[in-house]
Amino acid sequence: MCGIQNVTRKQGTYYYRKLIRLGADKPFRLRLSLKTTSRRRAALLAPALTLICERVTMNMMSKMARDGLTGAQRAEIYRRQMLVERDRLEAMHASLHILPPDDHEDIGKALTLRLGASEMAAQDGAMQGKVEDFLVARVDPDNDDEPIVIVAWSDLAASIEHEGAEDAAVARLAEIGLEQSALREAMARKVVNEARIVAIREFREVLANPGAAYAPVPITEYQPAPQYPAVPVTPAAPVPPQPAVAGPWASMTPTEAVEKFFAHNPRTGGADGTASKSGMKPWTAKTREQFRLPAQFLEEVMEGRPLAQVTHDDLVTLNHCFQNLHGATFRKSKRQREMTIFEIVAEYAAKVFALVIFSIRLCIDGLTRDWRRGFLSVLEIFAMIVSAGAPSTRNRQTEIGMVLRDCFER
Repeated sequence: MCGIQNVTRKQGTYYYRKLIRLGADKPFRLRLSLKTTSRRRAALLAPALTLICERVTMNMMSKMARDGLTGAQRAEIYRRQMLVERDRLEAMHASLHILPPDDHEDIGKALTLRLGASEMAAQDGAMQGKVEDFLVARVDPDNDDEPIVIVAWSDLAASIEHEGAEDAAVARLAEIGLEQSALREAMARKVVNEARIVAIREFREVLANPGAAYAPVPITEYQPAPQYPAVPVTPAAPVPPQPAVAGPWASMTPTEAVEKFFAHNPRTGGADGTASKSGMKPWTAKTREQFRLPAQFLEEVMEGRPLAQVTHDDLVTLNHCFQNLHGATFRKSKRQREMTIFEIVAEYAAKVFALVIFSIRLCIDGLTRDWRRGFLSVLEIFAMIVSAGAPSTRNRQTEIGMVLRDCFER
């Protein structure tokens, strides 16, 4: 020690060190060099820095005390978030009726799992200020044979379109016209999580008693309904079908999706193929081309439609094309690299057809007339089998049959 408060000396240079605490937050230590070897100059700089630190700390503490949310503001955020959560929970329940989840065959069990996981995440957010990813398990105590379902919270949150508390807090602050600050956002996040906890518990009560979600309907004596003149019903205008996927992915083709993947992953080389992740080599041009090629073929099979509209028939057609390719010579020539997958498959089928015709002629040239006639029907069936997977099947089958008959009639 050098005898000066908050100052230490190391290798002849004086350093200023001070522990600073802001409210209940974890304290942090300020350490900086005074850039002097003079004890007299260090003795003058240290008190000045201490005074500045105390003044800044007091200003920040007073600002933090005035920068929070009032009770009325918290109540308004709570009210707005409750309305949002009620609609979100109802929409989530209805979506399970339309698209059953993968983790459960029983919709009731799937809903119970999602409600429990959402409540646990909201409790962590209200208590800890943030939500770490965790595993959710559902066990039926009454049925030992039922399998245990374990799902990560991040997967469940994505499947139920769960909005993060940070985004929800910022949105509520903007709705009531308040400027953002660290303290206001933290308080708003806490209110958002509290509203989610209450909304989930309220939703469970509504499931047990559906009438609790609506105002009571008075019971009156029966009165005949008034008669009104018939009004012609005007048919509503048809609603255009909405895409199943929203955002840019709704209109993105397979090759565009691959380029987007390249741009968002530096390890692949980025958009131009030159980017790289620290400590890792980027993909080579050959690897990028091999990754891009299946997407290109899928786009050709889909005839330019967006990737979001892919069907099972498209995948079956693409698989059929792959089965009819010749791996040893596939895309080896420059001419073939400029062809579509349908053109390549048709070219291979034509070569196989020519090879079959040539082989048949070589085989039957050495047979006698009786042998030729005897095997005519068998070879015609063989011709049907050979031409079954080729384009223009009926024409090629007829052509093979004509060649066989010509050979046997000689």
